[in-house]
Amino acid sequence: MLIRALKEKDPDYFRKIQQMPLRARVGRKDKTQRNETISFIRNHKRDAFFYVKTNGEVLPLSFLEAVRKFQATESEKAIPLHPTHHEQVQTAIGQFQADIEREASPEHKIDITPGPNEKKAQDYLNGFLNVPHLGQDEKTLLLLAKEALQKGWYQNLQRDINKLQKNQKTAKLKLSVLLDELLKILHSYNLQTRQNPVAKTKATPKDLIPKIIISESFNA
Repeated sequence: MLIRALKEKDPDYFRKIQQMPLRARVGRKDKTQRNETISFIRNHKRDAFFYVKTNGEVLPLSFLEAVRKFQATESEKAIPLHPTHHEQVQTAIGQFQADIEREASPEHKIDITPGPNEKKAQDYLNGFLNVPHLGQDEKTLLLLAKEALQKGWYQNLQRDINKLQKNQKTAKLKLSVLLDELLKILHSYNLQTRQNPVAKTKATPKDLIPKIIISESFNA
């Protein structure tokens, strides 16, 4: 809402902001946050806000928490960066890279609690597992779809399954037709590979390099 209001009020200034280069940085006066730094970092896979305290502690911030710290009045004047600004930014980058490596580690397990939409899709698949004359390949595909839902490999999979289920109520299609439509959906996701598509995607080293979008330090 703030960004939209600024764009409508002063489009020229908004365009100027859009053209700001990466790695923009500024010093700000704040007695309550002496020698501390906030950084916005991202690569092609993720982005994150980090707040580095004087003692070196790194705190992840949500988007709204970061907005509150970045927000400033028009009359506020910049001050010189404190001596440890660049060191703290590098600390934030190190935390960013450590988080990525931890998530990519085979030992890192993600506990995904099924939501109502996933449960609805899972129940729908379970119903087709009991269909008479179901082929072994078809059964395997259904089981792979259940695994993909559980592990959250495809964001749109549960949506497509639930959409078919919704259409079933209005179109009143025969069971064999519904099965064919369901299998068509599942085949489109290449489930036979039984691989996490996120893990299989190989990004180039350049894509993995964290980019500092903006940072600012606070000092008295």
